[in-house]
Amino acid sequence: MMALCDLSSKRPELVEPYRDSLEAIFLSIASQERPATLANQISAIQASGRMGFVSLLPVVRELAKDPSSNPSIQLSSVAALGYFADSADKPFLLELAQSSQRVRFAAAAALKNYSVTTD
Repeated sequence: MMALCDLSSKRPELVEPYRDSLEAIFLSIASQERPATLANQISAIQASGRMGFVSLLPVVRELAKDPSSNPSIQLSSVAALGYFADSADKPFLLELAQSSQRVRFAAAAALKNYSVTTD
């Protein structure tokens, strides 16, 4: 999945015809509708942010905000919010970045994308 992200940024014309299909597959993996390993779920979350698959944003938000999520999934989801850089998530990320929670460093890193893409 991450190789597809790299290919998408270097040769978008090769990935663009499959974009909708990839988005649907990534959504089914990230939301666990399709059985997948933890590593594949994390990759789907990260790739969705990097490729701008906005249909995954609600799933990523839910996983980021759920303290009962697997810690690796929650961390990956918080980081992915930075790729989306949606202004609705900025207050949540600011709060996390100033907390003592395990995801504070991922939130701080995600916020760096906001200065580049928004405001």
